[in-house]
Amino acid sequence: MPTNKKNTYRVNKKRFIPFILILFFCLFFLIMAGKNIYVATKCKNALYAIDYYITNCKDTSLRLVKVESLSVVESTDGELIIDAYGISYSKPYLKINVLGTFKKDSNGRWEMTDINLKADDEEITNIN
Repeated sequence: MPTNKKNTYRVNKKRFIPFILILFFCLFFLIMAGKNIYVATKCKNALYAIDYYITNCKDTSLRLVKVESLSVVESTDGELIIDAYGISYSKPYLKINVLGTFKKDSNGRWEMTDINLKADDEEITNIN
């Protein structure tokens, strides 16, 4: 019994499209997982973590385009309070100071726990 090549092509085409879609979604999720693993590994370095979290903050009014200067206000064993200065991410692109609190987790990675806009007339004092 001869096979119909047109029907064979149609069956192969129907299998090919879902295969490509599944491959695309798997590749997308692998890239996203790889990015998260890369950032988590790099955040063991405090300077990288500070720069990453301040430039990728969810609150765009507190996000900086680039950290121009950085000073440590207070440092304890597993906590850092920093003062960062740079150009704001949102319009009108003013130069602002932000105060950020970073804590080291059990895996040795630095995570931002709090970020606030520092007022111009506010002085930084160590709270002990």
